[in-house]
Amino acid sequence: MVKLKQCTDLFILSKDKRPVDANGIYSTIDGAAHIPYYKFKAARENGYTISIKLGPIGTTGYSIYCIDCDHCDFSHPVYKWIKQTADTPSLIELSSSGAGAHIFIIKKTTEDFETRFMDFTGQQLEVWCRVRHIVSPMLETIVDTELKECNVAIFDKLIELSDKQERLKQEAYERERLKQEKNKQKKNYKFVRPETDISNFAKSDRRLKEILEADPFDVDNSANDLALVRKICYYFDTSDKDIIKDVFERTEWFAKKDDRHLQKFYRPGYLDRLISLGM
Repeated sequence: MVKLKQCTDLFILSKDKRPVDANGIYSTIDGAAHIPYYKFKAARENGYTISIKLGPIGTTGYSIYCIDCDHCDFSHPVYKWIKQTADTPSLIELSSSGAGAHIFIIKKTTEDFETRFMDFTGQQLEVWCRVRHIVSPMLETIVDTELKECNVAIFDKLIELSDKQERLKQEAYERERLKQEKNKQKKNYKFVRPETDISNFAKSDRRLKEILEADPFDVDNSANDLALVRKICYYFDTSDKDIIKDVFERTEWFAKKDDRHLQKFYRPGYLDRLISLGM
């Protein structure tokens, strides 16, 4: 019986919730130092924390994902549903802040899922699947979990719900887009570039500053793209694709994208999908 503590590719060194390399220097997740279980104590004595790296677990054929539920304590209806559905309660924990919950999923797959966002009975949930690491308050309990499929029913239900909600949002956005296009034609619409750069708002918005300064190789690009689109929609009070695209392309975050990430950004329907979610 293989336990998670035996999976050396699963754990990385971190400090201040940021991954570090073998020299203790802040790093990308892929560049972070992997650490075996028997070195946990020494690492902690040297001021480091141990993070769980999400995504494929080495060459085991399994992946570990995490559902993040903000403002969801043990009394919340969503947590109660999760508790009832879970087959491995030891993989459910309150977050370090105590203001939310983490639910870990182990699934026999190496499929590269993107981060998902959804509304579940009025509660916003995120399903983190890759390019993420979690500092777990219950790490010593979690490492004793057997390497097998765990809490998959929760994952499958939420992915199904996410797909349905995204489809409905996309349909609603498409209706609104067509409506706006007709209005533009009636008004002989001409695009006017916004004079304000969104980076000006980052001076008083710490979250926006984090989004703009993020490293594309250290975060989930889809999640960061969506977060930026939401900020643009908010600050410019718009759902106009031309305006959102123009503001987005003039950001520090966009300038750091490599060819692979640019191809994804310009993929047909990608920005439309972000806007429909961002609205």
